Amino acid sequence: MFSNGTPQPATPNTCLGADNLADFDVLTLYQDEQVWVGQTTAGEFDKFGLQDLYGSGNFGLHVGDDGAQVLTRRARLLAHIHDKLANAADNSSQISSLHWLNQTHSDVVVDVDDGLLPQSADALVSSKAGAGLAIMTADCVPIALFARVGECVPSVACVHAGWQGLANGIVANAVRALRAKCDDGAQIFAVIGACIAYPSYEMPVALVQRIAADCAALGLAAQNGAPMNAEAIFNVIAKPHDNTEKCWLDVVALAKLELLTLGVQVLNDDVPCSYQDGRFYSYRAQTHAKKPAAGRMATIIVKRQ
Repeated sequence: MFSNGTPQPATPNTCLGADNLADFDVLTLYQDEQVWVGQTTAGEFDKFGLQDLYGSGNFGLHVGDDGAQVLTRRARLLAHIHDKLANAADNSSQISSLHWLNQTHSDVVVDVDDGLLPQSADALVSSKAGAGLAIMTADCVPIALFARVGECVPSVACVHAGWQGLANGIVANAVRALRAKCDDGAQIFAVIGACIAYPSYEMPVALVQRIAADCAALGLAAQNGAPMNAEAIFNVIAKPHDNTEKCWLDVVALAKLELLTLGVQVLNDDVPCSYQDGRFYSYRAQTHAKKPAAGRMATIIVKRQ
């Protein structure tokens, strides 16, 4: 996956392959000798069927699903990734743990190397080989980050970035925490998992203007080295709508803009839409279908060496 020391994109749809666990799939979004990134699917799931709330691949303990089944599923996921990495042709480390959070749309980053989990936060960072970092989503943007210095990956991070987190600086905080665990000169790379795409994300114009203003106030977006004002950010992330009081919010564009501003290289251009793609949970799609709950996918990153 590397050419002259630079990570290369996986495939046009960001998926290198899917491993079937009978009731849900684990998609490999990116892998090399130092790092593995994957995302689960909803499994057997009637996305718009009123009777099917959770499918067979829910990893959220907070959504009303059977807690024992969710914990069993998490254990199976850990075992699956362990076996997958153990069977790799190289001598990289296996996964030894999966770390989860109580996600609250905050700007808080947890260093799992310090212990004391779980906590209320929206990003995890680690420099330990074999420590899996897991983020749950059902429309929000999951971002896997890794630092690279020469041929080494000293640290990794995983971020839950909904519009609230993108507006309050969770991505910037995660990148800073990642850099703090590296030598100067580390290059940061990102892989973005399935999330809601702008043709499906209708928002009030006033709310998107507020998001843009918050991003501008925190200096989260820049163009050609110069900070962008709220109007410039709005023009990037808001797509026209037939109703002048509404627009389509492009959260992927906002995430990429913030990552670019931070000097992070995004490895995948195409990101599957969680609303439109039947493989994934979507809180908004299931709300539109008048379903009272939605499951959560997991996005995981593991430092292998």
